[in-house]
Amino acid sequence: MGSRVPYPLRLACPGKAPRWLLVLAWILVGCSGGDRVGDPVVAGLDAAEPELVEFLDELIADARASHESGLVRGRLGMGYDANGFHTPAEVTYAQAEALDPKDFRWPYFRAIALAQLSRYEEGLASVDRAIAIDPGYASAWLWRGTWLLDLDRHEEAAEAYGRVGPAADPIITAVASAGIARTLMRQGRSDDAVVRLEAAAADYRHPAIMRLLANAYRRVGRIEDMRRIEVGEDASSLTWPDKYLIAKQDYIRGFSGRMLIIERLIDQQKSQAALEMLEPLRETKPNDRRLLNKLSIAYSLAGRSDDAFETLRRGLEVHPDFHLLHYNIAVHYENRGEDQLALQHLNRALELHPGLQAAR
Repeated sequence: MGSRVPYPLRLACPGKAPRWLLVLAWILVGCSGGDRVGDPVVAGLDAAEPELVEFLDELIADARASHESGLVRGRLGMGYDANGFHTPAEVTYAQAEALDPKDFRWPYFRAIALAQLSRYEEGLASVDRAIAIDPGYASAWLWRGTWLLDLDRHEEAAEAYGRVGPAADPIITAVASAGIARTLMRQGRSDDAVVRLEAAAADYRHPAIMRLLANAYRRVGRIEDMRRIEVGEDASSLTWPDKYLIAKQDYIRGFSGRMLIIERLIDQQKSQAALEMLEPLRETKPNDRRLLNKLSIAYSLAGRSDDAFETLRRGLEVHPDFHLLHYNIAVHYENRGEDQLALQHLNRALELHPGLQAAR
């Protein structure tokens, strides 16, 4: 930022001094936003993917050159965040927010990065600052409700989900309704939860919602209704449209970053979009176990069961100890009526990963 002056000439930021001297002190000492938040965080430059390293290096250089720009600092945070560097991302977002406290994105993105690090209390404080800027952004209320549920503060969670109005996107409304249902189940009100979840499932048949509905049916004794629900292979993540999070996808680089996009597409049941990314990636890394597993799931979602099965068989040839491949091929064996083979693979999946509850 320029040369520093010896201590005797250093002045505090604006006080009672001649105007010309204050201007000189501002230039020499640097009472700017950039100095206040510190230098840009440097991370990721030792990654194994040259494309990613070059991209991050450019963002860091831009942040150094535009030291007082909240936007440029925020873009660096997005580069870290989109590629899985959540700790440097949340620090960088905090810097961006200090430089430009009126921009909704920086406290919002920081909140989500903090949640990725399981720092939910800090995430709630950050999302509250974002909501203060734009109280009408429905996704912020959904995140708030989700984290409050994770902290078992179900009454506050219900209030957050209830702030999503009926005019929101139907998917967002369905997710909010499912969130309220979860709070009702925590209170032992499973009958009320069933009503909420049936309405949510009518608008958005996401596997996570269907799994919640099956659980609610079980709790109220509607076993036949529970058995009629088919839950997909990947029912863990409930997603919804979010224009701000979508914008971060432009900052993804390298194989790992693209796999993050693919996982989100699969969570959203967008099988064709996932396959358009997966099939070319397979040419570069044909034996990557994570890629093969996601490719099989995308094929299944697209109705290409034979391709999914063959992908899993190929995956197990090169990765016989990867539990998810065993679990997913067991689903195919069960669908084919080969229950004994399905059971063998489920048992193997549990041997490799005892915490895999879906296999149980």
